[in-house]
Amino acid sequence: MTARDGSVGPWWDRLPHFPIGSAPSVGSELQSEHFVPLRHAGAALEAIRAHSARLQPLLHVCELRTMAGDELWLSPTQGEDVLCVAFTWKKLAAPVLELLSVIERSLSPFEARPHWGKLTSLDRDEFNHLYPRLPSFRRLVSEADADRKFVSPFSERLLDI
Repeated sequence: MTARDGSVGPWWDRLPHFPIGSAPSVGSELQSEHFVPLRHAGAALEAIRAHSARLQPLLHVCELRTMAGDELWLSPTQGEDVLCVAFTWKKLAAPVLELLSVIERSLSPFEARPHWGKLTSLDRDEFNHLYPRLPSFRRLVSEADADRKFVSPFSERLLDI
């Protein structure tokens, strides 16, 4: 982790979550990330803050970063600039998943998109709403993988492929 004592140092020792030359995460945590359009950032952070008492005992760290929008079909930044809220949770699956569901419900009015490769409680119907290009992606997959060789439980559950 980077220093949090206010000391001065080069950017490469201050910006990275895992500084150069240190050991990265060793898997003793769970992770989730949510990408909120910048126009909703303040309200979304207030919605998360409302759960602070429940967050504190389950959380290692929460990181905030902004990201530029793009036009990629399944990108969490598709269409506009976003605030990414990244949670690194203690490895306590049941209480984390329970709270994550509550947090995701709190973020739903703000069009928060979860990271594809991290924890989420959302289902395929909720993903349909968040990713307007998902139908185009499904058609492309259907054409390119007619034999369904690249289908997985994940792609079936969230993408309805």
